[in-house]
Amino acid sequence: MRWNKRGQAALEFLTTYGWAFLVILVMIGALSYFGILSPDRFTSERCNFGTEVVCNKDEALLTAADTETLRVKLQNKMGNAVTITGFEITATDGSFSNCVLSYVDTNNDFSFDTTVDGPEDFAGATMLSSHILQNNEFEDFRFDCAGQDLPTNRKVPIEAKLTYQTQPGFDKDLLGELYLTAN
Repeated sequence: MRWNKRGQAALEFLTTYGWAFLVILVMIGALSYFGILSPDRFTSERCNFGTEVVCNKDEALLTAADTETLRVKLQNKMGNAVTITGFEITATDGSFSNCVLSYVDTNNDFSFDTTVDGPEDFAGATMLSSHILQNNEFEDFRFDCAGQDLPTNRKVPIEAKLTYQTQPGFDKDLLGELYLTAN
């Protein structure tokens, strides 16, 4: 009889704390489902191309509403002039792909204004012609993502591939990553 009381106490202990543990798991699941525990809220925006090309996250903009564009400002830190022959971006979460490089600001008057003075001689997923980026020079690149249905009010991971030449005929690829909030 003495052993039965101990067994009953142990079973009551496990049952009581089991229910409490189950309630905690349900609460964590509900918070995660409604996005309160989303890791996007705790991770910062970033723009990284390594040491060769400087990209400031504060000068990159992903606009989902109205214009559906991505604008990014890059600075050449390679020590010499390079010829940019291509620039492509793709969202790694599948939210968009095949955005068209529609504009390069050669006047260095970068702003977050969504109007553009007019396209230069760049169009398509890769550039139709090349562009020389001098050492320490800034350039504003604009991608048109119209019809891609960009997500709003959440961070989007983006892979970028910048193709350049230091000597004619020898293409090099520089991979970069952007993690921006779509507004």
